[in-house]
Amino acid sequence: MSYLRRFWLCSFLILSLIGLTPNAFGAGVETSATTIAPTVDAKTIRSSFEKYKATLDTIEKALTNDTLSDSQMQNAREQISPIVDDIQLSLTTITPRITTTKARLDQLGPKPKDATTEESPEVANERTEKETLFADLTETQRLGNVTLVQATQLLTELSDKRRALFQKQIFQKSNSIVSPDLWINVLSYIPEEITTTKAVLSSWLYELKSNASLATTLLFCFAASIWLLLFAARPLFAGKLIKRDPAVEGLTHQRKILAAIAVVLFRTVPAAIGAIAIYSAVQHTTWVPDRLSIVVATVLISIVSFAFVNALSNAVLSPKNRPWRLVSMADSTAARLRHYILLIAAVFIIGKIADSFYQAFEVALPISVASKGVFSIAVAVLLMMLLLHFAIAGRINEESLAAYSAAEMEIGGPLRMIGWLLIISIIGTALFGYIALSSFLVDQAVWLAVLFTVLRMFLSFINEHMNAHTATSGKFSLFLQANTGLTKSSLEQLAVILNGLLRVSLIIIAATLALAPWGIESLDYTALARSAFFGFQVGEMTISISLIVMAIGLFVLGIIITRLIQRWLDTTYLPATKLDAGLRNSIKTGVGYIGFIIAAFATLSYAGISLSNITIVAGALSVGVGFGLQSIVNNFVSGLILLWERPIRVGDLVVVGDGEGNVRRINVRSTEIVTSDRTTIIVPNSNLISGVVRNRVRGDRMNRIVIAIPVDRTIDPDLLATIVKKCALDNRDVASSPPPNVLFKKIAESNLYFELVCFVEEIEITSRVSSELHFAIFRALREAGIITSASPTQIQLQGLEPVADSINNLAGQR
Repeated sequence: MSYLRRFWLCSFLILSLIGLTPNAFGAGVETSATTIAPTVDAKTIRSSFEKYKATLDTIEKALTNDTLSDSQMQNAREQISPIVDDIQLSLTTITPRITTTKARLDQLGPKPKDATTEESPEVANERTEKETLFADLTETQRLGNVTLVQATQLLTELSDKRRALFQKQIFQKSNSIVSPDLWINVLSYIPEEITTTKAVLSSWLYELKSNASLATTLLFCFAASIWLLLFAARPLFAGKLIKRDPAVEGLTHQRKILAAIAVVLFRTVPAAIGAIAIYSAVQHTTWVPDRLSIVVATVLISIVSFAFVNALSNAVLSPKNRPWRLVSMADSTAARLRHYILLIAAVFIIGKIADSFYQAFEVALPISVASKGVFSIAVAVLLMMLLLHFAIAGRINEESLAAYSAAEMEIGGPLRMIGWLLIISIIGTALFGYIALSSFLVDQAVWLAVLFTVLRMFLSFINEHMNAHTATSGKFSLFLQANTGLTKSSLEQLAVILNGLLRVSLIIIAATLALAPWGIESLDYTALARSAFFGFQVGEMTISISLIVMAIGLFVLGIIITRLIQRWLDTTYLPATKLDAGLRNSIKTGVGYIGFIIAAFATLSYAGISLSNITIVAGALSVGVGFGLQSIVNNFVSGLILLWERPIRVGDLVVVGDGEGNVRRINVRSTEIVTSDRTTIIVPNSNLISGVVRNRVRGDRMNRIVIAIPVDRTIDPDLLATIVKKCALDNRDVASSPPPNVLFKKIAESNLYFELVCFVEEIEITSRVSSELHFAIFRALREAGIITSASPTQIQLQGLEPVADSINNLAGQR
């Protein structure tokens, strides 16, 4: 079995566990809110609103009691949340019906005031019916809005009260952990608590003997057998399914991550399933009284938690299997670190079990406070021993001049500083009497350490998994390219987006879990997301994510339809017409503008933004348009003038300033001109309207060619004109009308100068035809003997005899 298949099997098991856990570990809180079906019956919806308001009134009255516990307030939140959902759903159903009814009333008009004006009974009955329905719907909507506001305010009040209670409990001051008074009180309460505990246990054993039956005994024994079997077989499952061979070579980080996650799942999921079986058996029998259920649940959760920490530390550190280790660390360091992690986890879990025991048996407060302080300081001492051990090991390595081990120093720097600050905070708060805060710091430290480790593992998995499956040479990547038509670059971009979305989602989930102990739970985020999705009021405007998403989708759909119409015009319809390229481009661009405007108005109409609001906004922005956006508006209007007046068209050869080229595209703001050397010139549309532009093909696309021909003075002009004109007529690209002509331009002392003037139908072929004519004329004149091979030019210089004599004298003297 490949590591990927094993991982998906583990994921399926953990999802199954998550689906079973709520039924096993916690009885769901029943709420008074019942989900109503979407209906437009005003009486039914109003009846539901009245029930919800009665429930909210009861909760609001209960909130006046300052002795409410956190669990009671949490139950109230869980009652209010479905009420908010149902009210919003009902209001969403009512609103379109109110709009429709109001439109029909407007069409019917008011009741005639003049008694002489007759009105048909059908119209009168229709008006009466619609007025009654409109009144009922409006009243129901008003009641729903009032109830929704009340529910929202209660949720806010509950959140504030829970945070205040949390702060009060955390910062509650008691005796110092070293205070003699605290321990004197503990010793004084111990005999009484022992007696009470014995009485409770004796009563429990008596009830157990009285109520135990063969069926319940067999059920409990069966559940216990399943739990023991699964718990004991965890290493066997992990060893058989996940083989981390130390001799393997060429391990990739992706394979290490997959193996680590699989180890955690296969070592934790069996223990969790067994714990669920035990708790389910306890819930379905009368063996354990209600007051001891919390102890049983805490013990089972503690066992599963310790198994999880053990598996997580083994998967990440892998002390006996260095090739599969996820962090760069020496073997001795990994083994020692895992040893301290398990010790801290054991002390932490024992403290939690003790707290549940104190809560179940209602132990005196001094004993609970002292126990929390002792366990908090024990965790701080273990953490201190861990930091001191690695500090001493690093110092010994330096003094012995041994090879520097980066692994030993990995637990230094910022991590070591945070560790010492945490130790000082835990011990300091316990010494100053803030034992609840000290215990909370321990809880947060352990929880955040586990959460951070799991988050890093899954982020690494997502990163490696995405890179492996979107590699251009991977099988999955080739499959997507072959079946979806995506290119390699598009697939890489899609992988980056998905990677980012998954990472952000994991970070948000981790942040929610990290903030849960502070009184901020997923319900807070759910309410925020619900308000954003269904809409929230800003003045008289309702803003919602759903409306924004649908409006954007409608606008994108309009643009897509416009692009399809433009493509059909450009490739199918317009080429079949006799219109020139410039006019076709103007039609296509105009259709694009019209489609954009229609899509924009349709989007604004769907979003409920009236033209009056747009006019107000436009008036407010008129100053900004006049100054800051003047250039953009000027170029846009100039682009419209170019498309309508068409002084230049797509394909025209124009000269703008020092640049000359063909017009390739007329955009909203600028025009693209491509020169002969394939350079693109971006010219603002306003320059083409207000500036001087030479359009070489404005009237037609015919162009003139002028070729200068200098010949010797002895040549017969008539013979030359006949030869040159014949060369022009023989070229099929030279226009016959007007015909080519040879002009006698100049008579010089040694040469005669002629010019051939002819025309071509298309300006684009001017350079080619001119070159062909030069070749043909030169060839014809050479064959006629008019042009001969030039002899070397001889230059005679006179008057240099004295210079020659001087040179010869100097040469003779030497």
